Amino acid sequence: MNMKTFTLLTTLFAISSSLWAQNTSTEETNSSGNSGDTKFVLTGYGYSGMTIEGKGKEQKSTFGETGFAPIFIWKASKNLFFEGEVEFILLGEGLDIELEYANVNLIMNKYMTLRAGKFLSPFGTFQEKLHPAWINKMVSKPLGFGHGAVGPDAEIGFDLRGGVPLGSSKMNYSLYVSNGPILRTGVEEENEAGMLEYGNIVDNNKNKAIGGRIGFLPFSNSSLEIGVSAQTAKGGNNDSIFFYNKKNNAMDALEYNNIGTKSYALDLSYVKSLAFIKGTLDIKGQLNNVTVDKADYADLIDSTKYSFKNVTQSYYVQLAYRPNMLRNKFFNKTELVGRYSALKSPEESKWGEEETQLTIGLNYWASWRSVIKFNYQITQNGGNESEPAILIQFVTGF
Repeated sequence: MNMKTFTLLTTLFAISSSLWAQNTSTEETNSSGNSGDTKFVLTGYGYSGMTIEGKGKEQKSTFGETGFAPIFIWKASKNLFFEGEVEFILLGEGLDIELEYANVNLIMNKYMTLRAGKFLSPFGTFQEKLHPAWINKMVSKPLGFGHGAVGPDAEIGFDLRGGVPLGSSKMNYSLYVSNGPILRTGVEEENEAGMLEYGNIVDNNKNKAIGGRIGFLPFSNSSLEIGVSAQTAKGGNNDSIFFYNKKNNAMDALEYNNIGTKSYALDLSYVKSLAFIKGTLDIKGQLNNVTVDKADYADLIDSTKYSFKNVTQSYYVQLAYRPNMLRNKFFNKTELVGRYSALKSPEESKWGEEETQLTIGLNYWASWRSVIKFNYQITQNGGNESEPAILIQFVTGF
């Protein structure tokens, strides 16, 4: 652990301990003797659907992935609670089980909470707040925000978060220290050299990722939120890779211990009921950018080494309209949604690609947490080949 990370951790714990001591002292004075009572809540969601892909003779259809995600919340005392989510997904290759998050939370005061464990990354808002199937207004995720996401999707470490009033405005914040990403060197999968792997249970070096997000809500009704996120980390490891370099006719050593990564995200959310359109307007958007220091990688086929400018970017913009002010009971449960997303990864890498995606959808809300989604989606790659798809999903929360 380097000095910068150690200083940040000790400062974080010093502040937390001081605030916790002050808060505990006040609570003990006002306690009625019931602070040891515990409470348990089981919630979550389930989903299933159908996918129709391709066109003409190459079109195929299948009932889509089915999933079940129970969420466990245990409140040990007034200021201490645990939360965890396990997702069971039935895919074509079988059952996939993943621990989405599991963390312990300590409420320091009404402005600050400390949590430790695995948590959804507060890098932007999509992964932490919008990706669950019953919240995501689309069946699919935006390009670069699903599997192989641009930017972290989960962290394992410590997070200090909260919110403060600013007159009629508000601000929320999150500051975390985690294991951070791991740089893939291409030894296991050559075509993945230069990619980052997130949510690592074990770190591969002594450095830790430091990141955070600040959100600003300028209006008193909290209809608009603008957020800025950033993360810096060392993604390399201390092991050197040796390979025969055909160009030099000798063994070559590739080192990755000082490879750094810098990431940032910008996000926006605007939700407001507007009388003149007889409904609710919901606008979401996020831009992710990840930069990895320049490094040499081995081309095992040609026995040479190569490097590239390792910058990956993705973004999406989404617009939803629900006419919930209409008197018609059917139409006020419907919702029109449109989303445009794009992904651009390093052109000279073996995994480089450039894609855009347009998705339009119609949702029917059977209840406030149960929805049937109908999507038409067109994905276009750099070669101008389009891939149309019809996506249907039925989701219910509980």
